[in-house]
Amino acid sequence: MRSLRLARGAAEAEILRLRLLARGLVRRGLIGGIALVFAMGGLGLLHFAAWLALLPRIGPVRAALLLAGCDLLVAAALGWRARTPPPDRLAEQALALRQQAVSELTRSLAMAGLMRGLFALLRRMVARGGDGARRG
Repeated sequence: MRSLRLARGAAEAEILRLRLLARGLVRRGLIGGIALVFAMGGLGLLHFAAWLALLPRIGPVRAALLLAGCDLLVAAALGWRARTPPPDRLAEQALALRQQAVSELTRSLAMAGLMRGLFALLRRMVARGGDGARRG
């Protein structure tokens, strides 16, 4: 019975941990997707306006290079934010609970196997002792 409770507890902890991880992945994916949509639309218009403003001062090539450099900085900042998951204490606790339950289950099953082997040995010893007493 205890083994079943431990197995059920481990499974429930793992399900909770996976749900929390999935929720975090979805949230980060949505943030990254929304950032991408706004970046594409806004940067298109900003690039054109900035390029037109810089064109008379620094020329077309330098204006394009300056805008590309700014784009790379923004893309790096957004990419770093989208890939860095925030620490989730609840998911860590669920993982620790699952590991503890699996460890307890392993110990419980090992003890059951040991007891089964011990009882089989005792049964053989009693059976041999009974046979020897009859023969002698």
